[in-house]
Amino acid sequence: MTALLTLLEEFFVNPTVGLPVVLIAGGLAVWTFASAPRVSPRRIGWDPAYPTNDRDPVSRTYWAIDHGEYSHVLSETYDRLNVALLDKTGVPLDQVPRSRRAAAQKKIPRAQELRALRGGIDRLYVWSLSLERGTWLRWDFWRTPEASRRVFTAEFARLLQRIGAQLKLLEGST
Repeated sequence: MTALLTLLEEFFVNPTVGLPVVLIAGGLAVWTFASAPRVSPRRIGWDPAYPTNDRDPVSRTYWAIDHGEYSHVLSETYDRLNVALLDKTGVPLDQVPRSRRAAAQKKIPRAQELRALRGGIDRLYVWSLSLERGTWLRWDFWRTPEASRRVFTAEFARLLQRIGAQLKLLEGST
């Protein structure tokens, strides 16, 4: 018995063996406690789940806006702009040429604006993902998440207005 106690005492006192083991065990305990799943509060009674209407893109878009999931809206918007451009010119949005001459040959109206819209959609998509996930690592780290969301929604509205004008141009004169 005393040999076991002596061995345990030597294990914890010896800094080359005992200290790393104690630090690793403490770190694992903290990690386990911090990553434990949080339990939702208990409800009194039963609340039926609200059914989501996701049968068409418009319903999915309204649902996403209502829940603050702007990345889904931007994805649907990109798809609609891409389909309109494909129907009109046969060129997908990611293959719009840079030069005016090549765009004129392919009969792409306002190609420079289309490229700018694609860049705006991509930029806001990444921004919306960081807002939706609540990550602390954002490109606008100096703003609070609420201020970042306000600036995002203002830019989001301006981008949607520009996309709406482009869609009128592409879908209006078929």
